[in-house]
Amino acid sequence: MYFRFEVVRANAGGLAGGTAKRAAVFAALLWAGFAAPNAARGEDTPAAEYARGSQLKTKIDIDAKGQPLGEFLKMLAAEVERKSVRTPKFTYATGIDRAKPVTYTCKGKAVEQVLEEVLKGQGLGYAVVSADGDKYDGFLRIAPASEKSPAATMPAADPAATEDDKLAAARLALAKEMMANGKAAQAKSQLALIAKRYPDTKAGKEAAALLEKQDK
Repeated sequence: MYFRFEVVRANAGGLAGGTAKRAAVFAALLWAGFAAPNAARGEDTPAAEYARGSQLKTKIDIDAKGQPLGEFLKMLAAEVERKSVRTPKFTYATGIDRAKPVTYTCKGKAVEQVLEEVLKGQGLGYAVVSADGDKYDGFLRIAPASEKSPAATMPAADPAATEDDKLAAARLALAKEMMANGKAAQAKSQLALIAKRYPDTKAGKEAAALLEKQDK
């Protein structure tokens, strides 16, 4: 998803209030490794805000010796839960090898740092999914580091674009990624939201056209 506006970022932004917090919209996800933490600032869902502001900031101890990646992430989630923080959930891009062994030890490191160090060693990255109506909203999405987010492939922003234009374009990029990954239902939900919330923007009109095409 990608995954991070991190929109992928490492800090919480919430439904940003004020131009300074909303202006720098990349896309709906921004991968750790493609941009520095906090580089992107966009509209966040409550679930994504919690993931960024609480789960990723939690400091944990972990000792893994050859555990499969999938099991390692379960260990990490359990350590987060032990700190009285809601358990983080993960989703994976197609083709991710969850059986690849992980050997990693740390004490008192933030989850975001742990993930960056472990995933980088496997050629992977992560992002926080921030998408209204998506069943993976608030999940941490694991994907190849080489897989660029919609933000990375979007055309340069129009200086005259309004904040609604930018937010709509970011959400549309996410919807298109969902469509490309075979998530038709989630994509349709996003397109409907864009068309309803931003009807006068270029992205809003494109979303409406895509919806109409899907319904035929």
